Amino acid sequence: FAGLKFTDEDLMEFARCVDFEGGRYNMLWGRDEILLAGLSAGAHGAIGSTYNYSAPVYRRVMEAFEQGDLKTAANEMRLARDSVQVLIEFGGLPAGKAMLALCGVDCGAVRLPLRTLSRDRVEALRTALSHTDWDRIRCI
Repeated sequence: FAGLKFTDEDLMEFARCVDFEGGRYNMLWGRDEILLAGLSAGAHGAIGSTYNYSAPVYRRVMEAFEQGDLKTAANEMRLARDSVQVLIEFGGLPAGKAMLALCGVDCGAVRLPLRTLSRDRVEALRTALSHTDWDRIRCI
């Protein structure tokens, strides 16, 4: 056993896990939209679904944090949260699959009972993302 992914907002409990047995376990943060908080609490890394299409912005958050540049990390985190908010507004997983497709990675339809976004909803999603800094957020 080397570590675990912690997916909750309870930063105190997470910090206790980081400190458990002298910090011997690799603790990975699982809440994409509050990655900076997880890093501040001692996360060694992160696992999240939005990293599939927004890795560049999260890498910038992590790099700025490692350099002690919290202002840049917070600004980049705001960009990430903007895209997560759009994801939530458009239905979570179906929107995530559509966002991947917008990055050129077609992962097919979502599993039942979820429904794949219609073409009209994908266009509405694209419009909503255009009101974020999507070009700085999304995958290359």
